Amino acid sequence: LCCAVGWPGARRGPARAWFRCWTWSVCLRDSRRQLDSMARGVAVAAVAMVAMVAVAAGAEAPDGILTLNNPQYAHCFLVRVLDGTGWDNPFMSAHRYQYQPPQWTPGDCPEEYNYFNRNVTLAPGVELTVLGVNNATATDAEAAAAAYAAVARAGKALRGGV
Repeated sequence: LCCAVGWPGARRGPARAWFRCWTWSVCLRDSRRQLDSMARGVAVAAVAMVAMVAVAAGAEAPDGILTLNNPQYAHCFLVRVLDGTGWDNPFMSAHRYQYQPPQWTPGDCPEEYNYFNRNVTLAPGVELTVLGVNNATATDAEAAAAAYAAVARAGKALRGGV
């Protein structure tokens, strides 16, 4: 963690003593910074490990169904292990590194993802469901139907009532 002491141009006398003192102070400052950086790295790794344990333990329901979600803007990806094997499923064992926090969290998708897009079988007993956000309301659908009916009537009038 420390820098080398000595300088080829100042081998003798008080200049060398001054340089040694200066380099040691710089060395100690840099060493403290390195230790602080390493401590922050250890703290981040500890938080990540706690989150991984929470996903591994908390994602499985009492019936053994593992559920993980990954919301991303307009879509939420939901992975379920339905055969009751959880993380012991061969697919999940092989791909466990891909389903880790903070991207993947235990449980179902948030309620805002209310539109079903598709369902894909990733492996035997493992399925991926993609949900989206549907902001349309009944009044939007009614307005669209009214506009379509008006266009249809106009087209029929232009064709001479046919």
